[in-house]
Amino acid sequence: MAAQGISVVEDQQRGNHRTVAAVKHFDNLTAPQIAELKRQYNQDAAGDEQYWREKMNSRFGVLIWLKDVRQITPRFITKYDWRAWVLLTKTEHFGLLSGT
Repeated sequence: MAAQGISVVEDQQRGNHRTVAAVKHFDNLTAPQIAELKRQYNQDAAGDEQYWREKMNSRFGVLIWLKDVRQITPRFITKYDWRAWVLLTKTEHFGLLSGT
């Protein structure tokens, strides 16, 4: 699970920089619980009906709130895994952290 305050680069094409403000994860979900998540969070998540129909059989979920969203110059990051985003650390920052 991502920790509060970790910088992430989610979208290489648009070059957006974000910081994780909060993370909630859900295990052993049922359809009624997913319906409740939709009721509670869809105003922010903006999932359409097809999205929620496709999620009704999901058994786990993650909600990530971002803060300090700002645009950066797009940069290609070579990675060979399935991560949807890259966590920036002092040792793995791809030249994106200040002072590098």
